[in-house]
Amino acid sequence: MLWIWLITLVLSAVAITRVPFLTDMSVFLPRHPTAQQALLVQGINSGASAQGLLVAVSGAPVGRRAELSRQLAQHWQSDPQVRAVLNGQNGSFRLDEKLIFEARYLLSPTVNEESFSVAALRTAMQSSIRLLSTSMGLFGKEHILRDPTGEFVHAIQAMMPHDTVQSEGGVWVSQDHTQLLFLIQSSVSGSDLDSQERLLERIRTAFSAVRAHAALTQIDMVISGAATFAVESRRSIRDDVTRLSAIGASLIVLLLLIVFRSPWALMLTLVPMVSAVVVGAAAVALTFGSLHGLTLGFGAALIGETVDYAVYYLAGVAREPGAMARSSRPRFWPTIGLGVVTSFVGFSALLWSGFPGLAQLAVFSMAGLTAGFLVTRWVLPALTPMAFNPRSLVPAGRTLHGVLSKLRRARGALLLASCVATAFCVTQRDRLWDKDIAALNPITQSAQALDATLRSALGEQGARLIVLVQSNGDEDALLEATFQVSLALDMMVKGGKLAGFSSPTMVLPPPSIQVTRQRALPDAATLTGRLDLASRGLPIGADSLKYFVSDVQASRTRGPLRRTDLIGTQLATQLEPLLIRQGEQRTAILALRERHESPVSVEQIARALPTLQGATINVLDLTAQTNRLYAGYLREAIMLSALGGLAIAALLWLRLGTVAKVIRVSIPVLGALVFVVAGLALAGRPMNLLHLVGLLLVVAIGSNYALLMADYVVDSFQDPTILASLALANVTTLLGYGVLAASSVPLLSALGTTVGLGAPLVLLLSAAWMGDNGR
Repeated sequence: MLWIWLITLVLSAVAITRVPFLTDMSVFLPRHPTAQQALLVQGINSGASAQGLLVAVSGAPVGRRAELSRQLAQHWQSDPQVRAVLNGQNGSFRLDEKLIFEARYLLSPTVNEESFSVAALRTAMQSSIRLLSTSMGLFGKEHILRDPTGEFVHAIQAMMPHDTVQSEGGVWVSQDHTQLLFLIQSSVSGSDLDSQERLLERIRTAFSAVRAHAALTQIDMVISGAATFAVESRRSIRDDVTRLSAIGASLIVLLLLIVFRSPWALMLTLVPMVSAVVVGAAAVALTFGSLHGLTLGFGAALIGETVDYAVYYLAGVAREPGAMARSSRPRFWPTIGLGVVTSFVGFSALLWSGFPGLAQLAVFSMAGLTAGFLVTRWVLPALTPMAFNPRSLVPAGRTLHGVLSKLRRARGALLLASCVATAFCVTQRDRLWDKDIAALNPITQSAQALDATLRSALGEQGARLIVLVQSNGDEDALLEATFQVSLALDMMVKGGKLAGFSSPTMVLPPPSIQVTRQRALPDAATLTGRLDLASRGLPIGADSLKYFVSDVQASRTRGPLRRTDLIGTQLATQLEPLLIRQGEQRTAILALRERHESPVSVEQIARALPTLQGATINVLDLTAQTNRLYAGYLREAIMLSALGGLAIAALLWLRLGTVAKVIRVSIPVLGALVFVVAGLALAGRPMNLLHLVGLLLVVAIGSNYALLMADYVVDSFQDPTILASLALANVTTLLGYGVLAASSVPLLSALGTTVGLGAPLVLLLSAAWMGDNGR
């Protein structure tokens, strides 16, 4: 048996080290999502928001801000996993300059026949003269003379969604001009947290190097964005799990040392604790191929439950040491085993959940509790020396026995309180659960506020509303449909109903539009004649613009720009998250920017959009969609938990034999659940998924307490060690979960609070309900 146990631990440890450690909330999205949900999942892992970093640098002297911004952008841009660094300077598009410049007449939305009339050409030439005379040319004399109509600038302006960002010296700054702003686009997947963490460290290292070289020790930097949140959440969860597990284990160790006065007892207690966590984590790793931080945090809390088994064993050994240690107190184990089986059955219902996160917690619970019980039942006796004789709990048990009769006097008051709490929960049922998906957000309020501030400054308003244009045709057909939708949205912008929007056709117009712009370009003879007329009386003659004429002629004969032409450019990076392919279906995503003073509804937008043959157009409210997704998840979890409860009741009926016994065991557990739910509601803390898992754990732990208490009150022998071990196990559970309530991660805190309140309540109600021999 010992060899099997050791081999299992070693193999489990190996399995854990070979899977990634995750903290993103994608495990709480559906396992088999709908098409729209799949787009949400893809956006979480590889969308622009998942790969974008918002950076602010403060404290730079006014005269050195522009140069510092350029130096930082240059250093960050050199990183192989950085696709783009946008800081307002034109050099941010330096890799794309040649492509955009050569295709400017196909990409610029201002190109039409009127653009090349004599009057328009004369106005353009006068503007060019002013630029040349003031030495403020965008790219110097050559570029101005090759592009006097400014189509290159118009093309870039159409592609850039950051037209509202404040600028100083050609670089982005905050509204109050105290911070330099940057938008860094990485090539790292949103789910690859290890690479994200290394990239963030390199960004900070480059900043430190530039700061030291420039002798600007007073400047400081903050970074925000999805990648930062994910990395910081993982670190926070990992640190909290490590710290709180150590605190909880230390408190339990100290308590057991005081109670049993035996270092050997502590060593024996650690065996089921470690075994349960390692085996549970390995079961999740092998089943799902990853291990989520919340699952591991749940495992840390499981310490308090598995210690209970060791406490029951040690209490039995203390009463009858020697040979009885080897027999492992068989009179204890049938009842405890029944409690483990009920927990197993209850959590197994969650395996049917369509959400991997909930199924992970179920697998961990089932494997961990089973391992803890089996190790205590079969491994601890083999590890216990024959002469081991911990301190007896009989005196404490006899003292507690006297408390039972007093608790019975409070039975009426507790029953009345249970009825009141139940009535309160029924009347407040619509407010018991937090149906906002933000309840699962592990990010601190300060970090969210910083992100909102930076996004507002960069014009990166989080899109609540998006338009999905879907087509089963080729990409050209999708772009054609998307362009028609963009025209309708542009009318809404001009009408003041929208602040703006982003569309893939701003980066890559459909071929038909590019061809239309080509047809507006005059031939060489016509253009030269118009330039002669336009240049009369100006210091620039038509001969100075010969390269302009040749560029226009080259654009008249080139083929339309396509997505494959953008490979390796920042334009491809900008376009990628807006054009998604799922099997045969292609989807374009248009993100809308609302006016703060007048939000627009889904219905208003839908009415303004055209009906197109061969394309499906949907307007989505992302907040409503994600909340609807979470609400469905919550309903499913509650339903499965209820089914698990019915399965537990059926199991107890089969084992106990009568409905009366099942009711007697169930009432304390149900009463504790009602008190916890009512208490959270009174405290203004709506429950989320981890509260639900905590309630399931209260059932798992409480069933052990209730079953053992029921055995005690009907047993003529009435072993006082049962009462003492129940009380001690309750305290260890409270310590194991209570410290988790202090976690800075709200979800872990929810789990700890629920179990920390529920476990003592079950024991109190069991003692009151079944005190005085249950009569």
